[in-house]
Amino acid sequence: MSDTEKKKKKRDHLSVKERFAMICEGIKDLAVLIKEWFTDYSRFILPVVLLACVVLTLVVALNARARVEKARQQAEEALIESKTEVIEVKEVEFEVNAYPEINALIVAYYDAIKAVDREALMEIQGTLSDTEALRLQAMAPYIDRYDNINVYTKPGPYKDTYIAYATVDVYLKEQEPSTPGLQAFYVCMTEDGTYYINTSELSVEESEFIKNVAAQADVVNLKNTVNVQYNDLMEADRNLKNYWAQISVEIDSSVGEQLTEEAVLQAKLEQEEKERLEQEKLNDPNYVPEETVPDIIKVKVNTLVNVRKSASATADKVGTASVGSVYTVLEIMLNGWTKIDYDGIEAYIKSEFLDEMENLDKYTSIGKIKTTDMLNVRSNPSQSADKLGVLNAGEVVELIEEVNDWSKIKYNGMIGYVKTEYTEKQ
Repeated sequence: MSDTEKKKKKRDHLSVKERFAMICEGIKDLAVLIKEWFTDYSRFILPVVLLACVVLTLVVALNARARVEKARQQAEEALIESKTEVIEVKEVEFEVNAYPEINALIVAYYDAIKAVDREALMEIQGTLSDTEALRLQAMAPYIDRYDNINVYTKPGPYKDTYIAYATVDVYLKEQEPSTPGLQAFYVCMTEDGTYYINTSELSVEESEFIKNVAAQADVVNLKNTVNVQYNDLMEADRNLKNYWAQISVEIDSSVGEQLTEEAVLQAKLEQEEKERLEQEKLNDPNYVPEETVPDIIKVKVNTLVNVRKSASATADKVGTASVGSVYTVLEIMLNGWTKIDYDGIEAYIKSEFLDEMENLDKYTSIGKIKTTDMLNVRSNPSQSADKLGVLNAGEVVELIEEVNDWSKIKYNGMIGYVKTEYTEKQ
């Protein structure tokens, strides 16, 4: 597979920062995402509350319309096609409001933010999570308008791409003066010549290019200027500062309540569905209950810890257990200790230093797969799921089943998922 073909596919492998961290430190998870770049250059756009509203995540919106997703995908593929060679980073001065189409795009972005126009935002940049939509809705009653938008652009890493910095004055309803802000954008062009805000994961080349541009003197000066203006305003107008703080609390409370209600409702629906399916099974005249076999509980050590002869911190030490060691549980005691099988003898470890593991013996393997690239192992078949760890290229693991384009595997005593397209069957 060529490099271009690899770029075309949505990959769940490590970014350059993750690779670097794995090699140099082994434990850090520093994903090179464009969201991090937004965060760095949006911290001065407004107080934290509005930052939470306007810095959009990379989670694919659940209710995205098919045509919007298709248009975004075509735009990204068109950009990938044009990525033949990264343009050399040069110390060029900002161009201010030099591209009417880009200015119109940024204005449309702020209009969509103010109107909480989810569809428009997805047309502009392709993704918007349900949580961010809730934040926008909660913030909308407080925003009067975004005004005096100026766009500072520099050439991007590829042809027809731009690194844009937008300054904006934010007016709250019944509040004066406006709050100064600064936000960064990675602007690209579709095949038909339409500009859009690229919020996809950055390549190594894009990340390095943007990092170098961000360090240029005029970019740093612009950032510092807005920062000083913002801090001076907050110091001079304590009422405005306190009002922003009040808004922050109200927004967080509103969004938290809605998310909690949705989570409770979702859990209730799932439980009802589970009970319905169980009842259907029991009502089936051909149903034969499965013989239940007690699970063998295993635990993993989460820190270097002493292993004792009895359940007491003053008992004789029979050895030590290193991080990641796995033992079979003989008894979980009420006094905070766990009896384990320690190399064939009964021994004790403080329960707080142990994490219970799922019994993988109940899962039947259907074969083995080998990774063709360094891959993240996820807790569920989704790129937004928690990361359990990393598999290096060439590692072989047991395959339990294939779930759409994911492979369910046994991983370090856990059930994990990896993208099937970056594996091969053994």
